[in-house]
Amino acid sequence: MSLFRQLKFMWAAGPRESFRQIMRIDEVKGGTLIGTDRYGNQYFENLSEKLNRDRWVIYSRSDYDATQVPPEWHKWLHKLTDANPAHENPTLYRWQVPRHIENMTGTDKAYQPYNTTQPKMQSWQPVAKDRS
Repeated sequence: MSLFRQLKFMWAAGPRESFRQIMRIDEVKGGTLIGTDRYGNQYFENLSEKLNRDRWVIYSRSDYDATQVPPEWHKWLHKLTDANPAHENPTLYRWQVPRHIENMTGTDKAYQPYNTTQPKMQSWQPVAKDRS
């Protein structure tokens, strides 16, 4: 992003919002709020930005991950649709999970498989003789 555009957005946003955006998304961006999903993520659009930089998300939590974006908003972010997901209900197919779940890898809620087969080897249990 050019210095002029960066200063323009910083002037429009103000010092507090500029500092917050730099800490959250590493740059200051200005745009129109398109909508908010059920997790509190905010989605913005600015058509005067460069190609593929004109739609972005500001996550509601500071420990964000890309899997926190629901599928309907993912479609909008990647320009697979221009329909605003905030104004329409997504069509759910039989095979879809009704509620989006983020990736829990690295947390205490991560999936941990368990073993259902018998072990092929038994551990050695030493037997000590009496020394009397």
